Amino acid sequence: MTIRSTPDWKKQTLAETLAAVATAHPQDEALVISGRRLTYAELRDDVREIALGLRALGINRGDHVAVCMGNSPEWMIFFYAAASIGAVTVPVNTRFKADEMLYCLKQADVKLLFVADRFLKIDFIAMLRGICPGVDKKLPDSALPLLHTVVGPVIVGVGLAYTFTECVPVPAQPLPSVTVTVYVVGTVMLLNVAVWPLPPPSDQA
Repeated sequence: MTIRSTPDWKKQTLAETLAAVATAHPQDEALVISGRRLTYAELRDDVREIALGLRALGINRGDHVAVCMGNSPEWMIFFYAAASIGAVTVPVNTRFKADEMLYCLKQADVKLLFVADRFLKIDFIAMLRGICPGVDKKLPDSALPLLHTVVGPVIVGVGLAYTFTECVPVPAQPLPSVTVTVYVVGTVMLLNVAVWPLPPPSDQA
């Protein structure tokens, strides 16, 4: 048996990995989704722009941000942008009903929600209005006391910031120990929760 030697793996963040690949292979395709194509250089630039926008909206390392939309370049750009500033992404299942969405956003301490207006004939803006009336008045709302910003393609109300128009410099920060918190529909409980990366094992039995 021949055992091939492999180079030592260099520990790096998602942002560092993307930057390195974009430098080495700028014109290679990074994403191909629904007929839309992005090169690594384009993905890197879009991620940096959205990261600046998130910082301008008050999102910092360790904050939880949610995304509710179907597979799209925007989903991946948002995820990489959040990770690059140390925020934790909470993907919202597009099959959730209103009570499940409310539970997810509240239990995960979500501060910012990136949401599509519609997907699979589901009106997410109407759903959001039903569980969080403050989106049409003023955020935060008592139903979701930590949610202060909703980002989407349409204007909902004064609580909605729908474009990243103000940018501030983003200082380099390490990623948090948790990058993604996923809520899935369970058969026993209302929702099951999984986090990634997994926390280190306890020293206690």
